[in-house]
Amino acid sequence: NVVMPTGFYGVPLSVYAASRFRAVFAILVVIPFSACVGSLYRRLRGLEPSAVQCFRRSLLGPTDWFQLWRLNCRLASMTALATQSKDFELEDKWVFIQACQEKGLPVTPVMDQPVTLVAKDVLEEGGMGIHVLKNVVHGGRWILQAKLDNCEALNQLLPGNAPLSTIRVVTGSNGALRLLGAEGDASSK
Repeated sequence: NVVMPTGFYGVPLSVYAASRFRAVFAILVVIPFSACVGSLYRRLRGLEPSAVQCFRRSLLGPTDWFQLWRLNCRLASMTALATQSKDFELEDKWVFIQACQEKGLPVTPVMDQPVTLVAKDVLEEGGMGIHVLKNVVHGGRWILQAKLDNCEALNQLLPGNAPLSTIRVVTGSNGALRLLGAEGDASSK
């Protein structure tokens, strides 16, 4: 469900995961080419002082959400592979919610009903714009939850249209680094 923006339409990244050749092609050609075009575009629009610096940062020191997310996915996958830990199954939202409920940890409430939710766009006709969501509690793919809002104290600090503010706690150990052969020096512990 992730696409590489092109300005006209998105190319699903799953296209490049269809084969090893496509994945290598994407890594060696598509991503650097996209970074080059993006860097030139940003320079021409006056968003960057240097296209070369932007290109270097895009490939070697990314700061945008998408690349940091990809980096995090690769790191988590490598750690899961190295440790063979079943804890990485908690990446699945439904498995995570169930595990928290079993341990008595608070999580966002999950709706048991309806079994299937139908959402219709009021501006669409002819059966278009309909979304059928089968509840994960009953074997579907969708976790159905009521919308949560920020507490009043937090709302006073935020603009009127602010989304739900969340915090993610990330923990780690250097045990996986030893398994990967990249323990690091004493100053990083």
